[in-house]
Amino acid sequence: MKNKYNMTKEENIFFAKRKLVDNIYKSANLEGIAVTFADTYSFMNNVNTGNISIDDMLKLKGLKDAWEFVIESVDENLTIEYIKKVHFQIDM
Repeated sequence: MKNKYNMTKEENIFFAKRKLVDNIYKSANLEGIAVTFADTYSFMNNVNTGNISIDDMLKLKGLKDAWEFVIESVDENLTIEYIKKVHFQIDM
């Protein structure tokens, strides 16, 4: 039986990009940001629904930037310095 979760780096990147809105939505909810999936989807497509406060938009942007940084820097080693770089993206 073939392990269906044994994906190549390219397949993992493709999957992460496909799940980006869902990951940001769930991360936002974990952080206490009150947004719906629809609001997150609209935000990711540069549509302002008026349902998200400016403060929450900035937090969503930080989460988006962090995920994009992780996807773009997939070849970097997982070190404390790398994790600090990811957190820096969120706090910007």
